[in-house]
Amino acid sequence: MNYFEAVEEIIEKASQINLPGEKKDVIFIARSQFLRFKHCDAEYMEPIEAVIKKLLQEWSWEQKDEIWRSIDTSGEEPFDPDEVYPGIDLTLQDELLGYVIEELSGRNP
Repeated sequence: MNYFEAVEEIIEKASQINLPGEKKDVIFIARSQFLRFKHCDAEYMEPIEAVIKKLLQEWSWEQKDEIWRSIDTSGEEPFDPDEVYPGIDLTLQDELLGYVIEELSGRNP
């Protein structure tokens, strides 16, 4: 799984979330806000962040390593699943959120 596939999965799962009182899902609203205002209210980004956190708990070390290696170009060795590296989820969370924002705002390369 590379980061493109990870972002697709995040957007797919988040597009199933409708906040109370909203007729549209958070992805639709976030895209609309980025288009109109060039930013998005936190109340629509927080559910997307929650999806990222949940998926990071579900993804295996191998999947996380593949995602990281598709983002990182330093050529570092893959993660050793026997080593505990608690920072990887937080690092990937930040990176993936950035890529999701790029996708939703239309700023993706």
